[in-house]
Amino acid sequence: MRSAGELEVRAFYLVRGAMVEDPACGSLNAGLAQWLPSMSLLTFPYVARQGAAFARDGRLFVCEEGGEIWIAGATRTLSESTIRVDDVAEPETL
Repeated sequence: MRSAGELEVRAFYLVRGAMVEDPACGSLNAGLAQWLPSMSLLTFPYVARQGAAFARDGRLFVCEEGGEIWIAGATRTLSESTIRVDDVAEPETL
């Protein structure tokens, strides 16, 4: 069983046919947090490192409280916007 901080995670996906790597993927780590402890491969809490292979040393803090998985970490806002949603009429009843 690994101790806290020993997990290095890498997540790859395609963008316009090119393989890119996500520096810190919360959804991937949430999935791993359900599977790895159940297989006795690590215990809660732990720190998952991600992005170090390309100088983006992301760290995600993973814990379990009351049967729920929690993923935390620092973020940096790169872009911000607002979406306006107008009132939408209820669909007609058939």
